[in-house]
Amino acid sequence: MNKYKNILVNALVNLGDVVLTTGAVALLKRAYPEARITMLVKPAVREAVENNPVIDEVIVFAYKAKENSWGQMMAMVRDLKSRHFDLSLSLDRKLRPALLAFLARIPERVGPDRVFGPKKSRVTWLYTKTVPIGYDLDKTLQVDTYQNIVRGLTGQGARGSLSLLP
Repeated sequence: MNKYKNILVNALVNLGDVVLTTGAVALLKRAYPEARITMLVKPAVREAVENNPVIDEVIVFAYKAKENSWGQMMAMVRDLKSRHFDLSLSLDRKLRPALLAFLARIPERVGPDRVFGPKKSRVTWLYTKTVPIGYDLDKTLQVDTYQNIVRGLTGQGARGSLSLLP
């Protein structure tokens, strides 16, 4: 297992899903206790994770999905590149965070082959490693899917507890 020191967790999802990702982040911190973990989130969910004991820093990325935000994207790419992350872990499999990590030249970019439905996506082409999700997503809790992504990266079998405040 690699020893990552500076990890970016992409979770540009809504509040409920961000809460569910905290168990996965706890597993990640257990696997890499010395690593600095930074979470990339939407502005509306910042407060839900900014004082989380397993998250060292929160980066807020304000964008509007339907608007041309190339300038915002490139500013975020420069910011991420300057932080020298060695791992980007995507918990949402969206194009925007995968593209940010790719353009910021984060050397390891890991994400699931699917997360919200059965459809495969070309977004995975931007990852250096894809974690296969080989079960029926409709019959599995979303919290388990997020944790399975981390288990697929780390090889650990533990469960992580959801965590909101210290």
